[in-house]
Amino acid sequence: MIAYYLFYGSLGLFSFFQSIDFKEQIVKENLKVIERLVPFGLLFFIGLRYKIGTDWVEYKTFFDKVETIDVVLFKSKLAIEFYSEEFFELGFKFLVSLIKTLVGQFQFLVFIISAFNIYSFVRFLRINNVENKFMFYLMYYSFNLFTEFDIIRQALAFYVFLFALEYVNKSFIKYALICLIAGSFHSSALLFIPLYFFFKIDLSKRLLVITLIVYFFGYLFGVKCISLILDLFSFISGNYVFDKIKIYIGLFGYPNKFGIFTLVYSLLALILIFNYDKLQSLSKSQKVMILFFLAYAYVSVFFSEIKVVEARFVFFFNFGIAFLFSFSSKLLKPKPQIIAVSFYITYAILRFNLSMMDETVRLTYSPYFNYLFVDDQDEKFILEKYNRVKIKVGDYYEDKVIENKE
Repeated sequence: MIAYYLFYGSLGLFSFFQSIDFKEQIVKENLKVIERLVPFGLLFFIGLRYKIGTDWVEYKTFFDKVETIDVVLFKSKLAIEFYSEEFFELGFKFLVSLIKTLVGQFQFLVFIISAFNIYSFVRFLRINNVENKFMFYLMYYSFNLFTEFDIIRQALAFYVFLFALEYVNKSFIKYALICLIAGSFHSSALLFIPLYFFFKIDLSKRLLVITLIVYFFGYLFGVKCISLILDLFSFISGNYVFDKIKIYIGLFGYPNKFGIFTLVYSLLALILIFNYDKLQSLSKSQKVMILFFLAYAYVSVFFSEIKVVEARFVFFFNFGIAFLFSFSSKLLKPKPQIIAVSFYITYAILRFNLSMMDETVRLTYSPYFNYLFVDDQDEKFILEKYNRVKIKVGDYYEDKVIENKE
């Protein structure tokens, strides 16, 4: 896990110096140099990761089987694997087929997608004048690093979607077209087409207060929205199908838990509420990032019983949460600012530690392997580790089935 600690520790250190606004010119100049080098560091760490997670097996299997782009375009009857309905969205299939034709190795697919994702990320921060870039990197990757290692298609779709944010309040057609392109890589990106109208909502203090109340008390009392709705439909219709749906949901569910994460996000909302006047100077894209956070609050409460759905959507909205961490420290006075920044950095590293306490997560993502440094012994270890993870996951769902039967 040393590689992960170096990754988060470096971002944490740079975050502290950048967020506190040291007056020494040499500190500022060095931070600017490091800031330019960070994308290359991210590309090395993320783009050259090697067989980390579990989904890489599925992606590599498709990469090995899919036909080259010339067969797909000019000999479609022979492109059986490409036109199979069992694998992935059409845009992603084209991308895989094209990269296979050009370079022929699966690792290049991971590297090229990662390079685009990092470019889109850095570009977004630059054109929106995000000041605490290191804090943004630190918080975002503390939420999504492991997820991005697995869900290659959804990550790519999200980073394509970032280009659409430029057209909020400018052109719905251009916004929707980019969302459709993103949706060709992962269909979940189509969710953002109707969310265009949510992003146009005025960011009022009342909306912030209502969201805080819903989020805080939703977690405090463990509100199960979907179960309540299903119970209501079952009572009205007398149909047992709703009870069966509820049992099925239990396979993917976990209880709403009120804890440190709830308190931290509620604190962020309070900082926004008490500094509402300062929000008026934000750009439209920056305000959309705050609306991302609000959307996260509602989605996490409503879908808290369905881990798969909640986790998939929250992956998108974590971008807004990371923005709030990087932005909120600037709203505070010097002494509270130092305390807040130190807490944010500790919180990010704590999230990583808490994740690694789970045996399945630890088996899945640790140790870190880099494409440039693996050997045959590492390959054998990776496959053994993958098989152990699949067994652990299978045992988990078997236990959930037994729990629901009881």
